[in-house]
Amino acid sequence: MLNIAETKGTLYKIKEVGNMVLATFRTSKKVNEEWTSMFWNAKFVGKEKEKLLNCGDKTKISIISAICEQNKYNEKMYTNVVVFKFDVLDKVSKQSETDDDTELPF
Repeated sequence: MLNIAETKGTLYKIKEVGNMVLATFRTSKKVNEEWTSMFWNAKFVGKEKEKLLNCGDKTKISIISAICEQNKYNEKMYTNVVVFKFDVLDKVSKQSETDDDTELPF
């Protein structure tokens, strides 16, 4: 198990499943003048899951407290981040995902 703190990233595919919220968590870093991205399966548990219920794709967060765990499923290993505490840095509401974009200039 690995402890995670002070990690910023972007959330995608946010959905409530039982007593947790699942999402894809994307982090990025610059390597040799090029940006690379990593994608993690994230579980938000406890009181913190309530913060995400009205958030949409591309919501940016900063993880304060989480652990990294591995689970085996159908002979494959999966790495998951279980988030206990985080801050929302830039919220994208679910409403904005469904807004009519016919007035966009492009």
